[in-house]
Amino acid sequence: MMSSVQTENQRVKGLWPMALGIMVPVLLMSLGIACSSSSDREKPGGIIPSDSDADTDSDADSDADSDGDSDADGDSGSNLPPNTWIEYDKYTPDPNNCGEVILAVFRDFKAEHPDFQRVNLGWGPLQGVVDEQLGSDDKPRFNSTWGVNQVVDSGCQETCPTGGDLDGANLVSTQGWEENWYNSAQNEEQYDIPVPMYDGSSSFSDWYNTVDDVNKEVRKWLTLEKQSDGSYVFDSNSFFPIGDEEGWGVESGQRDEDGESHNFLFTTEVHLEFTYAGGERFTFRGDDDLWIFVNDHLALDLGGMHWPFEGTIDFDKKAKTLEIEKGGTYKMDIFHAERHTEASNFRIETDINCFVVVEVE
Repeated sequence: MMSSVQTENQRVKGLWPMALGIMVPVLLMSLGIACSSSSDREKPGGIIPSDSDADTDSDADSDADSDGDSDADGDSGSNLPPNTWIEYDKYTPDPNNCGEVILAVFRDFKAEHPDFQRVNLGWGPLQGVVDEQLGSDDKPRFNSTWGVNQVVDSGCQETCPTGGDLDGANLVSTQGWEENWYNSAQNEEQYDIPVPMYDGSSSFSDWYNTVDDVNKEVRKWLTLEKQSDGSYVFDSNSFFPIGDEEGWGVESGQRDEDGESHNFLFTTEVHLEFTYAGGERFTFRGDDDLWIFVNDHLALDLGGMHWPFEGTIDFDKKAKTLEIEKGGTYKMDIFHAERHTEASNFRIETDINCFVVVEVE
């Protein structure tokens, strides 16, 4: 039988490992050093998540904080810079912030394409260039080289740097313009030759399809800015989302009115879904061509090469034509083109409070 002294000494000795077991982790934590098991590393939400990037934090994204989102601050919100465009792989959409971004597919073209940098601009906008029903491939279908109507704003004729407005503008049939073109082919001395704004359906099929040696695809996020009234706005009067070295790059002569070089000549394709609550409006202002389809129906038609022009979709007024009902969820498909140098404008304003981004195929 052990003496009481021996028992006490042994008890005290036995406390040292226990004390060390408590003190060491505490000391390590105070120094900013964490301990974990291999199972912690393998589990999402473990003490040290898997981190294979080159920064100094403990998460797997490329920024320098440890919150796991795609920005460089320390909170869990995206805090995207508003009213700009960001690289496709730099952001993952947050379903809780469904109004702040839209995904755009841009296709960069060369000036040699027959529909871009046309010598004779004509003047638009033109309506009726595309069918009023979206194609089964979710692309617009070419309808007419000359369109059906020319949109004429009395305050915005041959030159219109401040833009025109579809609301209150007159629609003038393009039939006489087309007839003049055929007549000029018979007697060039008697008639001026009015060159059409489009080469035809074959070349138009390139616009919203990625075609080898014809265009190059670039995907980016457009970030909208939330306004005090709850609406969202994207607004740029220098809309060049394709960088100078992206796509085909800047070709010789691609300069704006101030002589600055930019990567002009591109199309924009956007696909979204939204729930129609009633009372919503969607306004676009820009150049050049613009077609917006809602529920596969043409809702805004601003085709043609033109100065900045504005049009608004009033969903309540168009509900019957668009075959939409309050509470229903519907597609919105946006197609835009920037076809000539000098200027590039792109403005969206809407009180639709939540867009669901649809990946473009």
